[in-house]
Amino acid sequence: MIKNYFKIAWRNIWKNKVFSTINIVGLAVGMAAFMVIMMFVSYEKSFDNFHTKNIYRLNEVQTFGTMTQKVALSMFPMGAALKQEFPEVKNYTRVNWHEKYQMTYDNKRVFLPQVFFVDSTFLKIFDFKVIKGDRELGLLKPHTAMLTEETAKKLFGDADPIGKVINHYGDDTTTFTVTGILANVPKNSQLQFDGLFSFSSIYKPWMMNNWGGNWLNTYLELAPNTNVAALEKKFPAYIKRHLGNDGQKYMKLFVLPLKDVHANSADIGLDYINYQKFDKKSTNLFAIIALIVLIIACVNFINLSTARSAERAKEVGEKKKKKKKKKNSAW
Repeated sequence: MIKNYFKIAWRNIWKNKVFSTINIVGLAVGMAAFMVIMMFVSYEKSFDNFHTKNIYRLNEVQTFGTMTQKVALSMFPMGAALKQEFPEVKNYTRVNWHEKYQMTYDNKRVFLPQVFFVDSTFLKIFDFKVIKGDRELGLLKPHTAMLTEETAKKLFGDADPIGKVINHYGDDTTTFTVTGILANVPKNSQLQFDGLFSFSSIYKPWMMNNWGGNWLNTYLELAPNTNVAALEKKFPAYIKRHLGNDGQKYMKLFVLPLKDVHANSADIGLDYINYQKFDKKSTNLFAIIALIVLIIACVNFINLSTARSAERAKEVGEKKKKKKKKKNSAW
């Protein structure tokens, strides 16, 4: 039975090649466009979903005269002070980035697209996959590094990189011991890096008193069920304690959930390590466009099919009339 249906359908398609081609191709193109757009929408909405902790990024609102701007940068002492003063803050990590960072092993020199100097808590807060090494202790000591698989391959080939010493030459020439290997960073992560280096390697005592210098990003792990709005209301007093009355005049602080940073920070500037930043309003617009394209394709298919059915019914009716006339003539 089903086989006969297929035969009839194929016969009709073959009999009306041009019409069938237009109808089927139109529907197929519409469905393909819908799927491609929705794949992009799904990709955008998947950013940073693999992290499981309650992570927020610290941001500033800076005011200079009549100009106000939101920025992703923060000050070196802020993370430690926030953890010390607010029980809602369970942990923190600072991130300072370097692009085209030169690393040398033996006679092999490579330039890594981007590396992060981070606190030892970085991998306690973020869930980037560790293949070799200790995620809690790997960056605890100065001059330690954890590299991605791709970076390790570039520097060491198939050799075991753990314990190897690598060098960075320049004004800040220093050495690092490889303590761990990370899986390559997923593309749907706003934080893209080729290696993590211990912040203690570049730490200077003056940094803890550097209230006023914005040159890194600060990420906070907040306690579950934290009232974020209530926490943010405490920030003005915090700023006053550390920056005085003048600090309140030109600065405010707010936090943004990590999973909103990629798609909900279009109005935040100096956002240097927010990979492929894309406004969620545009993502939602693409989803609407995809739905409209699919609806148009389906409606067009139905209209053409209906028109063809009506034409076919008319042809059948005319044939019946002719047969009836012939039958009457025979009598």
